[in-house]
Parts: sequence; C-alpha cells; structure tokens
Amino acid sequence: MKLGDIRKSWIALTLAASILFLLGIAAGYALRALRTPTGITTVRDPDSVYSLINPVLYIETPESFSFPKYTPLESALSANVTQAKKDGSATDISIYYRDLNSSEWIGVNQAETYNPASMLKVITLIGVLRASESNPHLLSDHISVPASISIPTAGGQEYYPPADPVHSGMTYSVQDLLQRMIVQSDNGANALLTTIIGDSTTNANYTNLHISLPKNGTTLDISPQEYSHLFRVLYNSSYLNNADSEYALQLLSHTTFTPGLAAGIPASTTVAHKFGENIYPNNALGLNDCGIIYYPGHPYFLCVMTKGSDFSTLASVIKNISQITWQQVKLVYPS
Repeated sequence: MKLGDIRKSWIALTLAASILFLLGIAAGYALRALRTPTGITTVRDPDSVYSLINPVLYIETPESFSFPKYTPLESALSANVTQAKKDGSATDISIYYRDLNSSEWIGVNQAETYNPASMLKVITLIGVLRASESNPHLLSDHISVPASISIPTAGGQEYYPPADPVHSGMTYSVQDLLQRMIVQSDNGANALLTTIIGDSTTNANYTNLHISLPKNGTTLDISPQEYSHLFRVLYNSSYLNNADSEYALQLLSHTTFTPGLAAGIPASTTVAHKFGENIYPNNALGLNDCGIIYYPGHPYFLCVMTKGSDFSTLASVIKNISQITWQQVKLVYPS
C-alpha cells in the first residue's frame, strides 16, 4: 500500500473514531437527561396513614416550561390586561390558566398575591368534608345558635351579599351550612363551620395543600397559581375521597355568583368556582373569581384576581378574560 493511501486510511479511521467518541458522549448525556429530574415535581399528602402507598395530590410543572399551543392564549390575555389597566378598568390583574388533562399552563402576573377573601371558604369546605370521612355522622349533625350569639352577616360583602344568611336563634345541619357557605358565600355559615373543625385542623389543611398561612397576625395573601391547589386536589380527588370531591365540586357549581367567570362562557357550560370580594386598607376594591370550567372533553382551571375602584367594572374585566380564554381554548380544541 502506498504511503499516501496509508495516510488517507489513517485519517479516515481517526475521523470515524472521533465521530463515534462524540456520539458516545452525546448518548451519555441523553441517557443522563432521562435519569435527571426535569423540574416536574409531585406534591404528596403528608397526612397519609398508609405505609405502602404515597398518594400524589397534584403535579407541579415549572415556569421554565413552555407550552406552544397556548402561546396565542397567553398573548391575548396579556394584551387584554394591558388594555384594562390602560383604560382604568383595573389597577391590578393576575391570571392563571391550567389545562386539567395535560397539566400545561400559562399565566399573566400569576405569582402576584391578593387577599382571597371568601375564596378561602373552599378550605373550610375541604376541612369539614375531610373530617366527615372519619366521622360519617358529621354532615347530619345540627348546630343550634343561641339568640344571644351575634353571627357575622354580610360584613365585607357589600357587592354580592348572601340572599338568605344564617341567623341567631336558629338550628342548622352541617350539610345545610356547607350549602349556604358555598352557594351563597355566607360568612355566618363559614364562622359556624370553622368552630367545628377548629383552627389546628384548618391550619393543617393549609399546610398539606401548600397554601401559605398568614404571619404575625397579617391578612392572608395568595396568588392565583397557589390558589389552584384547592381545585386541583378536588378535580383529582386526591385529598378527599371520590364522593366528597364530587360533592364539593357540585356545591361549587351551584354558586349564585354569575357576573365573573360564568358570564364569559356559554350558559349551558358547568363551572365550579368561588368568588371573593374585598376592600383593601387603601380603599382599593378587590374582586376574584377562580374555578374549573368544564369545556367539553378538556376542562380547565381559570383564576382571575383583580384590584380597582368599582366592583361591577372588575366583574366585567373577569368576564372578558373568561370569554377570551374560552374562545382561545376553542381554537386549540374545536368542538
């Protein structure tokens, strides 16, 4: 073999070996990537009494993930938020959207915090139902309220007060109080029910569901993204049993508050949601509405929290966001 041919063969062998070496490195990184956590985390029930199973409450996907099919929705919502702030409809708007089948999500200012107000009644609902799972007679128990006891009524509910609030001197079943607390957003019913489960149990539910507790006597502030935990564990039936999760969402689907999320979707669509109204120390008004919208075959969670100067205008802001979301989801999943 000629010297030139030997040199060419040597170069070819060296090149081939180098390519194989680089391919080996790439394959190693690929395999390591498969073994390395992607950033998706599972949140589990710390109160599980089982020794051989470890129930998952919900799955978290990090903000670094991108979901291209929802990019148009994110753009449309961002533009709407910018315009609503520009025309003075609201001073603050935060949105969190999550596809409940795929866990894909997008948000606009989704980590900003607000006073959730009556939306925390969902925690009371979950707490009572969780307690009833170890005390099957709890929901049929009755509470007699002495006439001398003052019950919180519609204080802080100037915009949308309950139609038939609980009264002193009356007797109510626990199940009736749950219905009044969720469907009518009755503060008095909530106050009575919280005495049943107690502060320690309530606080444990906050901790278990990764909802931040207020510190040093301050009011509780929560983000739309954080609030989603409550509805996700109900939809997944991962914190309550199947029957109680279904019951909770049935109550939430009958709430009488309709100017927000429900106003932006077809009237025949089921929406299980909770609203909250609040007056901040600086006299700014707050209105939030969050829940599950049962788009056919592809239910999604939508949470909108707002601040502004007029409740009705804020309700219109939430309605518009709900309508935009529905229309964009329809483009992703045509009927």
